[in-house]
Amino acid sequence: AGYTPYEVERFLSLWFDPLKLTPDMIPQQLGIWIILVSIPGIFLLEKHRVLFMSWIGVFLFLAMNTVLRIQFPLWYVFFATRMVDQLFLPFSIVGAFFLTQIWKFSRAGTVLLCGILLLAGSSPLVNAPRADKGEIFPTISYFFATDQEGMVYLSNTDEDAVILNEWWTATGSAWIPSLARRRVIFPYVFSLEHYMSALDIPERERQGFVIAAVPDSEEACTYLEDMDVDYIFLSSYVLEEAKWRNNLWNPFILMESPHYKKIFEKGYTYIFEVVPYAGYTTSYVLHDYGSFTVSGTRALDIFSGEVSFPVDMVLDIYIEDNGWQEIELSTKESVLAVVPLINTGTTTHVAFRIPDDVQEITISSGAPVRMAASISVAFWDSIPLESSALVGALWEKTARGYELKDQGHIYLFNTSKTVEITYKDTGEGNIDFNVFIDGEWKKLTTIYRENDGETKTILLDIPDGYTLLDIGVNTWKDPFILIDVIYR
Repeated sequence: AGYTPYEVERFLSLWFDPLKLTPDMIPQQLGIWIILVSIPGIFLLEKHRVLFMSWIGVFLFLAMNTVLRIQFPLWYVFFATRMVDQLFLPFSIVGAFFLTQIWKFSRAGTVLLCGILLLAGSSPLVNAPRADKGEIFPTISYFFATDQEGMVYLSNTDEDAVILNEWWTATGSAWIPSLARRRVIFPYVFSLEHYMSALDIPERERQGFVIAAVPDSEEACTYLEDMDVDYIFLSSYVLEEAKWRNNLWNPFILMESPHYKKIFEKGYTYIFEVVPYAGYTTSYVLHDYGSFTVSGTRALDIFSGEVSFPVDMVLDIYIEDNGWQEIELSTKESVLAVVPLINTGTTTHVAFRIPDDVQEITISSGAPVRMAASISVAFWDSIPLESSALVGALWEKTARGYELKDQGHIYLFNTSKTVEITYKDTGEGNIDFNVFIDGEWKKLTTIYRENDGETKTILLDIPDGYTLLDIGVNTWKDPFILIDVIYR
């Protein structure tokens, strides 16, 4: 039946990008010495100079076309790595011709040069470390050996288990299908059996961003359920080009979550089992950038403000998915993420944890793209109000208002100087309000209830300019009925 044009575009967006020509690819794969002896050999050629220059030029063009992307029949199958490998033959022949020519002038010099070439070519082999690690597959890497121990564990799980791995290449988890014989969400793209499933990788990649940023949200758990994920595998072995993907995950958040159970840990290798759980976290927007268009680059200033306690802040981006391109998010130190657009014509949500001490995130796009962005935090057991949240398992929404039976919290966002608390004066016992600042609780006020059933208000003077301020509420005796919390 063949692929539709849309499927071809989706496949090329995933297949082609990792194999672009880079400046260091030719010297690394061919070797500097063979290039040095081949270049003068080309100039010494007389009869066949055009032939060899055309031979080399064709492969160089095909390698460079991974960057230029000039389209012609089957243009996408000419990978830069393979084209550079093909250059070895003409370079070797021309280099050998150069050696035969200088033999005529100086046999000693030719022997010396051949010796240098021999030593230069054999030195990497002699100095290469021995692959004496790994329980399944020989490796020189301690990190990959650690990942293999995790794969041994996976090989004892249900043979139909599905593992969410970080990516289909450049990580230890990419080897799970080969070494542990288990299915992964991101399979090796160039395997013939995965041609059609590879089309889902960009969309699942964007869903993976949300799972890593807010793993306890309903959206993340829905994605895991839709993909039938049983385990999450985080690798120790990660190549440079995939480090940003591994950095998206925080294993300590997964350890504290009821949705995930840590079943393996060694070094930086973690395996978490996905556990069914009814509850989810609720997200709250701390800062809204609104909608805007990125054409080229745009910097987002990460707003700063005091917080009562450290929290993980998340950058939420809603992108209008039109066209085929990649959007890069970066800090001054490194790449934060690369988001693929796959021309679905819908608005897609991606999310990323903001690293500590980051003051600015730059969004880069080759073509204009429309998006909206905000910064949010997520909490368990919370009830959203207008500019605050009631946090704690003992808060309950009832017909009379919000009922607190013992202790709970009111989280205030982007504080003003005065907050108004409206409540219903029922029951007996005092209500204490305290604020958590500088690592300690400080008393704000106490409500002395009269049990007259009236709706009353109190004003609390609070520190101004806090991004997140924790107000502790302690109820004595009967439940406290809260009506509303607003700024004045």
